[in-house]
Amino acid sequence: MEILNAIINILFLLITFGFLCLYVVSLILNIVRASKALNKLKKNPKTIKATVTEVVQEKSNVHIKFKYVSPENRQLFNDMITLSKSAFKDQYYVDQEIELIYPDTKDQKRVYYFPRFINDQKRRIEAGPLFTDILICLAGAGIFGYTLVAMIILPDSWTGKIALIDSNSSFFGAQEATEPTGIFNMFTLIIMLVIYFMLFSYVLERLISASVEHTHNYLKLCGVMTTAKVVTYKFGRSKDAKGNKEAQLKIEFYDNGELIQTNLNSHLYSETEEEYIKILYDPKHPKTTVYMR
Repeated sequence: MEILNAIINILFLLITFGFLCLYVVSLILNIVRASKALNKLKKNPKTIKATVTEVVQEKSNVHIKFKYVSPENRQLFNDMITLSKSAFKDQYYVDQEIELIYPDTKDQKRVYYFPRFINDQKRRIEAGPLFTDILICLAGAGIFGYTLVAMIILPDSWTGKIALIDSNSSFFGAQEATEPTGIFNMFTLIIMLVIYFMLFSYVLERLISASVEHTHNYLKLCGVMTTAKVVTYKFGRSKDAKGNKEAQLKIEFYDNGELIQTNLNSHLYSETEEEYIKILYDPKHPKTTVYMR
């Protein structure tokens, strides 16, 4: 029994260290991806003309709304870029023609980061996702450090004389005996596992794909438009601001003669429920799609 306890304790410590490494790798990888994209914007940016349709000023930010025709799929899109008041400087106005810049993705096998800026806008890594990644790393470091210190304070945990969960503590940690029989009480362990469970999907998505915002930006400017057949669909529970239910679709379409089958979720589909729909898809990874109304 003691051998099993020792194995479980050390394995849990290794798991906390593994998650910390995953978070650090995700942070570094996303900084590298963003830096490469920004470097492409400096050396060889792609440009497109757009027209300002509205300027919305708030307390600290200004939203620049504009429209443009995609150079790839020839569709008209409405979009928006948010600037701080200090960066705005009253330089944009309705009906003004502006130049958007975005990175050339021709030599990329997969697009993970796709920024686009107004030509004279400062180009920097997005603060929000970067700050979130740093916080996740700090959370991972905190859990690993807490576990390591707890096992150092209780040296019998390395030999298995002390288990992972203290059998003498209640769910909320009130001790019923003076000598601990475990490293953590049940509540602490559950909190750790919940944190890992909640963060895992976010970190995994950051590692293997672009964010929803960057995916939409990329598909608008570089995506291929085609018609897809809705094979099956069902409605989920979530609704958008207009009360439309989210539809979970299984669709199929052809990319250069190859049949592509993939899933697509959209709140817009519930308004039409058509058998054939217009979509934009990523020519580099055709299963990345977005519904076009």
